[in-house]
Amino acid sequence: MQLQAPERIQKELIDAGETYKQVSYEVLPEYAGDYIFLDESKGAELNKEDALWLSLDAVKNNNVFYLAPDRFWPYDPIAVLAQVEEVTNMLIDKKASEK
Repeated sequence: MQLQAPERIQKELIDAGETYKQVSYEVLPEYAGDYIFLDESKGAELNKEDALWLSLDAVKNNNVFYLAPDRFWPYDPIAVLAQVEEVTNMLIDKKASEK
């Protein structure tokens, strides 16, 4: 899909072979990419009026996707394959709607 990871993500996660990193909210701009997939399940809630959140390019460009917990919490091989396909379709649909 020709997507590029932010430099910091490339270095600290992809090149390092890491699959997960917890960062504080204050440094989110250093890690945020052109698209954000947000999971607010299990009681999580994000203040979508917060200045830092609103300053992110993905938010400004309406490139935030909200993940349904019932679809994205299961972690078995069949569910993960379906999740990858769904995320891919989200991105394809977004690109198509921009044309």
